[in-house]
Amino acid sequence: MKQIALLILSTVTLTIAYASPGYEFKIEKHWQNLEKDSKNSTLFGSLWIWAATITFKKRPPEKIMLDNLTLQWKGLPINNLTGTLFKKEPNKPFLPLETNLVSDGTWNNEKQTLTFKFKKQEALHPTDTFCVVLAVPKNLEAVLQEGSFALEQKTLPIAFRNSAPKKKLSLSYNQTVPTKKSNL
Repeated sequence: MKQIALLILSTVTLTIAYASPGYEFKIEKHWQNLEKDSKNSTLFGSLWIWAATITFKKRPPEKIMLDNLTLQWKGLPINNLTGTLFKKEPNKPFLPLETNLVSDGTWNNEKQTLTFKFKKQEALHPTDTFCVVLAVPKNLEAVLQEGSFALEQKTLPIAFRNSAPKKKLSLSYNQTVPTKKSNL
């Protein structure tokens, strides 16, 4: 099976795309503050960051279900991270609305993972896009930008697992990943 890995680096977005016949997915880094009013981030003590977009594309008509996604943190250990997964409406700008909410993430401090268990299974259409939004305390922003997330392949539907390379599906915010202890 032919596998294609495409890595495009720019100052705005990092895109990692993987494909096999009929199945493709890509991960894009955004790191965009969604909070337009700085009073709210001061009041709540955190930024609301659109961190990544995960897009699934499939050509075969077979029904493929998605019920969870897990991101493994690689970097300084952190105690807690709050994240939300939204489904983006096709051909529209991303809006983090309650109607588009798929899952609130659960942080596992021991494993350093953020897991999104879907409220209900999502049947994947020819193209589906999911957006990861993180509530980032100001003291954690620099730590997150120095590390990376890896999408755990075991949480992908089997057809998409087979299209992924054997290495981890990484979304890096920085080329070097620190490994020292952190009290965050």
